[in-house]
Amino acid sequence: ANAGTSRSKRGRHVNRYAELVSATLVSESGREIGAVPLSQDIFVRIRFAARRAPLLKLRFGFDLYFKNALILRSTSDAEVDMPEPGLFEAWGRIPAHMLAEQQYSIHSFVIFEHETKEYTLLVHDAMTFLTYSTEAVDLTRMLKGALLAPKFEWQVRQPVDAF
Repeated sequence: ANAGTSRSKRGRHVNRYAELVSATLVSESGREIGAVPLSQDIFVRIRFAARRAPLLKLRFGFDLYFKNALILRSTSDAEVDMPEPGLFEAWGRIPAHMLAEQQYSIHSFVIFEHETKEYTLLVHDAMTFLTYSTEAVDLTRMLKGALLAPKFEWQVRQPVDAF
């Protein structure tokens, strides 16, 4: 463990340089949500306090779990520098029609450098949420067993090379 770091069951979310303050699930308008319609974009909002700047090469991310299975990990693609102390937030989008009808949990993390050392702050089980479908019932039943149910593009047509 890094020096000056507090550990708990939910992960190591604070050290003397920074704190992962909160991770919440929000709608596009920033309203916190508990149950999520599959037809709508949702966001993992991570609030982060830089205590002793400068903090360099910050990356934010979250892991999406179903029970104990890691379904996906998303990380911010640009590395951000924070020359001054302050409160910051990062929003990671989970697009509509990506998830299935399930209960998921999210673990969130922040990675940064301070004086050439790398640190990771994380919160396990930052949130648990249920998704629900607003589609017709028969389609919902089809999606029931899946862990992800993204809406890919399909084309249905008669083949030009038939017979």
